[in-house]
Amino acid sequence: MNTDSKSVKPILERAADYSDGIYSEASDSEKLKLTLQNLFERVSADATGGSSAPVVAVNALNRLESSEELYYTTFEPKVVTGWSGNLKRYKLGSDGEILDKNDKSAVDANTGYFAKEATSIWSSEVDGNIVTKGGAASHLTLDRKVYTYLGGASKTIDDSLVDVNLSGVIVAATGMTPDIFDTELSGTDFLNMLKWASGITTIDGVEVARQEIEDPLHSQPIILNYGTSTNYNSTLFFGTNSGYLHAIDTYRDPSKNPKERFAYVPYELLPNINMYYSKKNEIGKTYGLDGPVSSLIFNQTDVDAGTPKRRFIVGSTDKAYLYLTMRRGGNINYAIDVTDRDTPKYLWQISTASSGFEELGQTWSGMTPVFINPKAIGVDSTKKSIPVLVFGGGYDPEEDLTSESVRLGQSTGNAIFIVDAMTGALLWKASSTLAADLTISQMTNSIASDITPVDNNGDGNVDILYASDIGGRLWRIDLFSDGTQKGTLLADLNTGNSVTNNTRFYTTPVVAYQGNENKGRYVITLGSGYRAHPLVTNNQDRFFVLFDQITSTDETSTKNALSTYKTKKTSDLANYSNIASASDDAKNTGFYYKLTETGEKSLSDSIVANNRIYFSTYFPNSTSNTSDLDSCKAVTGNARLYEINLGEYNPNKPLEDLSIEVTELKQSGIPAEPKIVFPPADENGTGGEDGGSGDDCANMAILVGSEVIKSDSCGSVSKSYWSEL
Repeated sequence: MNTDSKSVKPILERAADYSDGIYSEASDSEKLKLTLQNLFERVSADATGGSSAPVVAVNALNRLESSEELYYTTFEPKVVTGWSGNLKRYKLGSDGEILDKNDKSAVDANTGYFAKEATSIWSSEVDGNIVTKGGAASHLTLDRKVYTYLGGASKTIDDSLVDVNLSGVIVAATGMTPDIFDTELSGTDFLNMLKWASGITTIDGVEVARQEIEDPLHSQPIILNYGTSTNYNSTLFFGTNSGYLHAIDTYRDPSKNPKERFAYVPYELLPNINMYYSKKNEIGKTYGLDGPVSSLIFNQTDVDAGTPKRRFIVGSTDKAYLYLTMRRGGNINYAIDVTDRDTPKYLWQISTASSGFEELGQTWSGMTPVFINPKAIGVDSTKKSIPVLVFGGGYDPEEDLTSESVRLGQSTGNAIFIVDAMTGALLWKASSTLAADLTISQMTNSIASDITPVDNNGDGNVDILYASDIGGRLWRIDLFSDGTQKGTLLADLNTGNSVTNNTRFYTTPVVAYQGNENKGRYVITLGSGYRAHPLVTNNQDRFFVLFDQITSTDETSTKNALSTYKTKKTSDLANYSNIASASDDAKNTGFYYKLTETGEKSLSDSIVANNRIYFSTYFPNSTSNTSDLDSCKAVTGNARLYEINLGEYNPNKPLEDLSIEVTELKQSGIPAEPKIVFPPADENGTGGEDGGSGDDCANMAILVGSEVIKSDSCGSVSKSYWSEL
């Protein structure tokens, strides 16, 4: 093929753009090798793990105690499009250990991944570390309810891909045409694809259930409980890159097999079905519903009265909404109603084409449901509180191309949005544009991470938002009851003038309060790392802990403090390696820990509990640097878990008891976000809320993917003033 041809080059460029791939001209073997390495590094950025962070079911009667149910979405990385996935269930033991169906350890002590001899709870045979064996996929049936939504007044998601005619023969359903799947398949070939997408395959001339799930790469599942605190059942929701949202009934009784309630493929992602069906062996990666999934459970009467309350179980008079994002799958956010799981409904969607959302990039930032005083964002309402969604502007994929660059500005993703959680209507926006409700000229980089909300005065409404951006900045947005807002650049931790110190934040700022009722501070934790290129080694990344001392509940006092605040730089913080010689001013501002290994990065969110901070890091093997690769083989790396002990809050002796411990993890890929669990008590009362000791303490363990790290920290919430918001 002559790639210089004017007719061919645009086609290849469009193909790369459509598939979120790479177009590059290679005129010799060396250029071809570098191009392929760039592609494989992009895949490696997403492929170095085999499971998500676990979903831990919570005891409905005691939210300080985890249930024994552990759910993992798993995936099998490949160089080609057709990645496989699954959903598997394990058991959380009273000592925090992950157990299989036979109450044996499910994790290989040498690899940190599932042991070859383990049998996950829903499996009828040993499935070990084989993604495609057992799990929820093995219980998919021939009568699956796989739907899309083509429109309609009822908004019910019930457009099947196939139908059965009067002769009992499966045919393409009304409205299902090759063009909406972006496929050249026709006739029987097209029908076979629709059958495949509906969960039907043919073996020896007999139609049977296709017991396969595609990869849920970054979409961490969420679980909703329906019923009452003493009598409820659960459904787990997660997305895949083939475009599906799966709704799986999990059942509390481990002897019951899971059942898929429905699977929903948004109209815009129907072409992904063709990619996974007819192009599954082509080199590259296709993305779909690959971003965070969030939920809101509410009572409509409370919302109408302006007194919404957060609910944790979908009761008989409640409603449940899901909010879906795409990550690299696209620039759309979706909302669906799952109050009646047998009749899900389409609510609305937001895209770059929607008025006011011109800055919206790839939807990496989760839509976080919170309650806000409408007057604080300029909404004229008599209600004291309304449910809204807060999310960042998303990701600009142009950042993928800046591995050898200093910080560059972006006009995509550089915004914070607040929308009506019921309708999706835009209520408020902060960005660098004059058309924004709050114009912040320095907001010039994508905000790909989640926004962290804080209820500063404890009235149930959020009044502070914290956000981080790809340019290494940390933002604070104050929403005042008089209808004014203030955007403050708390810290700019990017020097802006070197590749080495081009600090990027893909992670969410985690915020906790430390102190007492009279005096305290917000502790903000986040780590840096080039998520798009985890193998690069030309950045010096750090983990930052900053102290925001502006915590007054008096708005006038807060406004005055913010008006004189000076943005902090890295040089204003204490360096952990020289903490003893740092000034008290620096230590009361915060500190940073310089990651020590070549190419070491913090690529997952941290967690905070009981004056301790936990975060994971990844660094490539020394042979993983793309400039040193002699072949296109898969690469792995190393993972760590850090524990920072801040000690008690004492501004007169700041960081006096500061210490850091490092645990070398067994897993070789990018580690998942750490999770805190409070193991349930066993039949003898061991474990659980007081650990069998009778004191006011909860046993605590840290899960990083499938690895368990025991903690000697008491997980008591009542005895400290920390709360992860």
